[in-house]
Amino acid sequence: MKLLRKREVFRWCVDFCDIINIWIQDRFNLNPKRAILEAQQDLTSLEELERTIGKSLGIQNGSKNS
Repeated sequence: MKLLRKREVFRWCVDFCDIINIWIQDRFNLNPKRAILEAQQDLTSLEELERTIGKSLGIQNGSKNS
């Protein structure tokens, strides 16, 4: 019961933010959600990308773990 309530609250928050994003997009011709995601990607360092992608692929220090 408690988990279901948390999901409902989370879903409501996501839906509410989407509504705000659509309103801003229609009103001001801006997409703040996209701008934030692009800025976050721009600020991600190459080392962090290599670490996280390498971990997902099972690659460490240039050699593949078998």
